[in-house]
Amino acid sequence: MRGNLACQRSPCWLPSPLFFFIYLCLTSLPSLTHIFHLVVYFVSIQQYTASIDPKKLSSSVRTLLPAASRLPAKNFELKVAKEPDSDRLTGFTHNSVSPYGTLSRVPIIVSAALKEEVSFMYMGGGDVDLKVGASVEEFVRSTEAFVLDVSNPKP
Repeated sequence: MRGNLACQRSPCWLPSPLFFFIYLCLTSLPSLTHIFHLVVYFVSIQQYTASIDPKKLSSSVRTLLPAASRLPAKNFELKVAKEPDSDRLTGFTHNSVSPYGTLSRVPIIVSAALKEEVSFMYMGGGDVDLKVGASVEEFVRSTEAFVLDVSNPKP
């Protein structure tokens, strides 16, 4: 029974096990590092059924910069932020990164595929065992997130 509060605290109200793969999202803190040690951090949100494409991500992030200040893509390397950097910027430990309540204002990127496929998502809530649900449209609007083509479906 969906109206039962005890039932809402347990997974009994979920429509199927596929729920987790479709609506559950990975929240991570990747960084683009330039050969001159310029580092750009951002929060990335995509479905667990997809993986970040480094070339797409690098290209998409670079298009956010004015054309005159863009550096060549070949000079960038994409990697997940080191744990101390992630902790310092977000205030969240490994496997608990949330786009809400970060210590530093970090740009947020939402995968375009996520926005096209679902209208509601669950993402990191600040603790390993906590997820936060939000309308994708409302999340993008309220956080001023960038919706970019940065992921590919996993085979």
